[in-house]
Amino acid sequence: MDVTTALEVLDGLQAKPMADRARALLRELGRRPAARPGDHDRHRLSGREEEIARLVAQGLSNAEVGERLFISPRTVATHLHHIYRRLELPSRAALVKYVLEESPTTESYVARCREYIDRWMAPPLRTPRPWKAPIRRCLP
Repeated sequence: MDVTTALEVLDGLQAKPMADRARALLRELGRRPAARPGDHDRHRLSGREEEIARLVAQGLSNAEVGERLFISPRTVATHLHHIYRRLELPSRAALVKYVLEESPTTESYVARCREYIDRWMAPPLRTPRPWKAPIRRCLP
């Protein structure tokens, strides 16, 4: 039986210690093991990482992103490194493409912006003022 097949079986049986040993063996053999079950959230970015990715997609440098978020450029670089690794992206240009085309948060971000604009740019509601009604009745 191949080690990769054994790993799939062990993951299916939820035999974590044995599956971890199989992963270690695959790494020793120079092969990349399959992701652990439950690692599907691995491709999700934290709120800060999403924020940094959006600012980078706008064309800002690490220093400019750091100024906007009140963090050091080195911290921005660390976040970018984590983003690249998590999303398996090779470069900054690939990150920009991901944010513009494939990011699962882009649609929700646009929807939130539209909701905000609709809420704050709508004409104010005309509410009746009941305290004025008795005054009008009293005036001739």
